[in-house]
Amino acid sequence: MEQKIENISPRMSVVKGEQELSVVIAAALPSRKVTASGLLLLVWLLSGLAGIWYFFQLTESESVQRTYLLVWLGFWVYFLYIVGRAWSWWKFGNEIIKIRNGNLLLKRDVRGRGYVHEYKLSTLKNIRAGTDNTPNWVNQIGGNWWSTDASSVSFESGDKEVALGYQLSAKERDQLISLLRQYQKKLAETGNGKN
Repeated sequence: MEQKIENISPRMSVVKGEQELSVVIAAALPSRKVTASGLLLLVWLLSGLAGIWYFFQLTESESVQRTYLLVWLGFWVYFLYIVGRAWSWWKFGNEIIKIRNGNLLLKRDVRGRGYVHEYKLSTLKNIRAGTDNTPNWVNQIGGNWWSTDASSVSFESGDKEVALGYQLSAKERDQLISLLRQYQKKLAETGNGKN
């Protein structure tokens, strides 16, 4: 039996089988935002390279300036990593959720790279809408612009809480929760939830 891809939103597609489910959630932002963040990344990279060049132009007698520049370069490297990671996620990222052989497989994929996390379907509890535990003052300062954390849906597996669903709308989130619950129940009833 041939399985068809069903697009349930512009970012989310589903393939449903009798005993399997596959959901792909694209992290894609509107192209103008990805382009703007790419330009910001390029400017940040060039400013850091200029700082590194200037660092090596300073003489030993300018040790105070070298110290300040070295501290600035430390911050530069950190934010280059944060912005670069966010940009690559927005440009190439997908969240892949599969239910197969009694397991839920979760992968944050960027150009084919990423770790697969496996959870026994029979141990999943409390599939629900995720909660944002970030203090409000953090959201006011940094917002969620650079966040690549998934938090739309969460569930418990053993003593661990797992979050998935990168910045889903309420409709997408509810559809994903419904699908996961439906397949968990369906496989438990047929005995393929593999206790």
